[in-house]
Amino acid sequence: MSQICVKCTSDPASYSFKKVSDKNGVTTFYTNPVKAKIYKDHEEIVAHFDHTLERLGGRKWIWIFDGDGFDTDYVMELNAGKNLANIIEKYANSLQEIKIINPSIHVKVIIKVVLPFFNNTIVSKVKMLDDRTHSILEFI
Repeated sequence: MSQICVKCTSDPASYSFKKVSDKNGVTTFYTNPVKAKIYKDHEEIVAHFDHTLERLGGRKWIWIFDGDGFDTDYVMELNAGKNLANIIEKYANSLQEIKIINPSIHVKVIIKVVLPFFNNTIVSKVKMLDDRTHSILEFI
């Protein structure tokens, strides 16, 4: 992965995977698929995630996944989800946590289906925060 994603450079909202903070050696990324302008271009989405995480050079990272508005349109994008799972595994050693905020019922179902396929180390890093509505501002 030697090139920077052209779509991200010209329009950072293309994939909705963006760095929101760098604190104490940990980089936090935020995703809300509903806010992404592009969510059906599986190969480019996965390449963007991979390139962004590769540029961290092994530094620690947190991923905040906002499920607000996530519905059946996004559930059907199974290829992207499967390939993103591979990216999570690829960078699992430096992954500190995945916080799932504002999960819709669709997100909750997907998580229940997908988590058994991950190893226990990754599963222990997934935190579903469904006690109330959360804002990204709480985590940066």
